[in-house]
Amino acid sequence: MIEFRILGPVEAWRGGASLNLTGAKVHTVLAALLLGRSRFVADEHLVSMLWGDSPPSTPNAQIYNYASRIRKYMKEDVALSRRDSGYILGLGESTLDYFIYEDLVVRAKSALQKGRTEEASVSLGRALDLWRGNPLGNVSEHLSSAECPSINEMHQTTTELWVQTELALGRHRQALPRITDLVSKHPLREGLRVDLMTALHRCDRQADALAVFHEARTILGNELGIDPGPALIAAYQRVLDNTTESPNDPAAQINRSNRIQWAPIGIEPIDIDGKSTDVLPPDIADFTGRQTEVDRLTSQLLAERTRESEWRPRRILITGSPGSGKTALAVHVAHQLSESFPDGVLFTKASDTGHPMSVTERLTKLLAALGEADIPPNASVLQLQRQYRHACSGRSLLIFIDDVPDDDHLQAVLPTVPTAHVVVTSRRHLSTINSELTLILGQLPRNQAISLVSTVAGPNRIDPSDPAISELIDQCDRNPLALRAAALRLASRPSWSVRFLVDRLSDPRGRLDELTIGEHSVRHTLESALLDIPSELHAPLLADVGAESLFTADDLNSTLRKRSDKPIETILERLVDLHVLWAHGTDDYGRITYRTPQLMRIAAQNIALSAV
Repeated sequence: MIEFRILGPVEAWRGGASLNLTGAKVHTVLAALLLGRSRFVADEHLVSMLWGDSPPSTPNAQIYNYASRIRKYMKEDVALSRRDSGYILGLGESTLDYFIYEDLVVRAKSALQKGRTEEASVSLGRALDLWRGNPLGNVSEHLSSAECPSINEMHQTTTELWVQTELALGRHRQALPRITDLVSKHPLREGLRVDLMTALHRCDRQADALAVFHEARTILGNELGIDPGPALIAAYQRVLDNTTESPNDPAAQINRSNRIQWAPIGIEPIDIDGKSTDVLPPDIADFTGRQTEVDRLTSQLLAERTRESEWRPRRILITGSPGSGKTALAVHVAHQLSESFPDGVLFTKASDTGHPMSVTERLTKLLAALGEADIPPNASVLQLQRQYRHACSGRSLLIFIDDVPDDDHLQAVLPTVPTAHVVVTSRRHLSTINSELTLILGQLPRNQAISLVSTVAGPNRIDPSDPAISELIDQCDRNPLALRAAALRLASRPSWSVRFLVDRLSDPRGRLDELTIGEHSVRHTLESALLDIPSELHAPLLADVGAESLFTADDLNSTLRKRSDKPIETILERLVDLHVLWAHGTDDYGRITYRTPQLMRIAAQNIALSAV
């Protein structure tokens, strides 16, 4: 494991020993990749950070050489990979001091919001102790000018927050040297002068406190041509009146500060140019089943951080068959955990118009939900990503990104800061998220399926011992969307028995239309999933074998050999990855067995008939 450091000169340490990285260019490339937060960093960006507007004749070759040197030093501790026209640096178990710093600040803010001022002081102190001088002290001026202003501003804000915390705890004598130093470095920051006046007055140095005010009035008038602001004037009056507050209630004093705001984001719509951003959809009142998945998702999102994992954002993927309830599960858990993330819960749905949402649209909506009113109308994806990353920095967020089409789309909208946890739903397995953090939703267990139908259909409508209910569940493939649609049909038709509905669903040609009520359209959901994949992959779903029984690739070879040049095994595994075909196990000969879901087979048949 390597400990990377950028809060001072860029350094890398392994086992207590510094790695001998040499040269400003190598440090620049390493820092730019680290600040990419395990995301794609384009050659174009590296060129700009290394040479600005005056690159050499062979910039890419030189970048390749710097990357090779970094890879040689890092060995197996990190994964530096070349992708298209750029690089991705995956930290693995390694750490970066800046990410740890951000996480500590978020912990402190959360502690203050809950009135745990002493705990906040400890976290803020640990965060400030990570600084070793000027950040990025040995990189190019281009990277320094691009990144240091925001990093230094965060440091300054954190220091001011620590000062207020110490004053609220009555530790004005301990804080006084640091406040004095801060005022000398930042003479125009009136908030710091308020803190200095408060500390001096509590140390029985009234004259010195008044002198701080008069000095501020002179500097502000000479430098900016303005008078002191209301906060500074109020502090001056308190010193004159000898009424400086005592820290009897530190949490209340902290929360009264005008410089600390605790407003949640993403809970209420924010109007941007007349359009409301996406907010958390309402929970499903009769959400039923999936308790194992709910518990696992909740425990992953709320698990205590360890030293090895505290810098890393939690990214969780929920995937599974169309209609398996991925979005419903995500929304249900989001409502349960909303109070655990003090800076808010955000949710972006798949689409407002029925068409897939582009990366630009998704980033724009996320920025609006984060309260970013100044969003350039024609900004590039790279500009939006940068603004989004900074908007998330230092905030404790839970972000749900619904129906992500592929890894490239996900990479573009991941905040990648350790304080923002992300839950993604997708019809596909996404390599961006580790398998141990992936929830795969399959068929509902039979008892949960019966419970879902009973709950939605209404009281006294379902007899669990009735053979018809078992048939209904099988006709619906134990698919939550289909089960809910069937139950809603029963709820809207009090005169129908379960047997009557089963008889109506017995004809496969009309089953999908029967399983449609309101927004619960099984046909639309399944056919949309199939239309999103190449038509050549539909053939196994239409083969004569597999309607009700298990089959292997060998069973399809003779039937499908003329329809596709690809190996049948490759096609079947693609379909399994897309969750439109189920891998069941292996037969006596060790061959993988598959089964086609009834409803998916019917949807494929409908598409084939409409194409004739």
